[in-house]
Amino acid sequence: MIDGWLVKASLGGTVGLWLVKGYVHPEDFIIAIPYKREALIPSWLVSYLSCIGRYVPLVPRRNVIAEINPFSVFRLREKELPRPILELINILKIDFVGLTGSWALGEENKNSDVDLIIYTSDSRKSFDILKKLKKEKLIFQCRTDYDMLNKVKEQWIVEEYKNDRVLESCYKGVPYTIRFLRFMNEIPCSEAFVSLGRIDKLLVRIIDNNESYLVPARYKIKIIKGPDWLLNFLHGRLEIFLETWRTRYQELKTNVFEILFPDIVLTRDEVVISVDPQGRIRRTDSWNSSRY
Repeated sequence: MIDGWLVKASLGGTVGLWLVKGYVHPEDFIIAIPYKREALIPSWLVSYLSCIGRYVPLVPRRNVIAEINPFSVFRLREKELPRPILELINILKIDFVGLTGSWALGEENKNSDVDLIIYTSDSRKSFDILKKLKKEKLIFQCRTDYDMLNKVKEQWIVEEYKNDRVLESCYKGVPYTIRFLRFMNEIPCSEAFVSLGRIDKLLVRIIDNNESYLVPARYKIKIIKGPDWLLNFLHGRLEIFLETWRTRYQELKTNVFEILFPDIVLTRDEVVISVDPQGRIRRTDSWNSSRY
């Protein structure tokens, strides 16, 4: 199972729906979050996972009673999808298409967006096609501000939707979400990372956003302001990356951001800063570049 799969699991006497996150999973568990984002994650499901260096919710595989494979669901429901979405898929010339979210569950309504999971050997080309369609005004934001604010929860991201975001938008008036996968297969949980802990806040500048459209999105960053111990430890040692699995934080521009409550993870050749699942990214204009 990989990012975007849905599973039904019996936990604590209750059957619930969980969304699989990522590609790396232990042999007897999967990393997953409740499908309904407002649902609480029981503390007894959260454990430290050394192969990613963070605390994450782990659902025992033995408790999974049903799996919903997005790629199988797409084949079953392809002919039922809105015609513009089928047209968009054809234009993107992709290798594998999966369907998740409400359409995968048969719970869609007239306002539901079509959640697509895509894998292709040239995802950059497909992403560039989306941007071209945006310039041609075939992709445009068709939702109201209220709908978008409820979806992404942050006003500044809503403003970005009005400009040039293409992974969550509308094609010929039909709303969609696209997630470009990095891998098609599950990866064993083997490499040990070192956690440097969680901090309250960092001020960072994104200096490279070429992987902003992939899952997970990765940004090469420079830390502008942070705890002295962290700055001293990182000084001149390794490249630093911001990584997130949240679609709301894809397509960020090369700008300055505040990173709230991130986990800091050390690998063999880089430092990874993660805001998942409790952290947050927010754009900031209240800083003085001459000071740093």
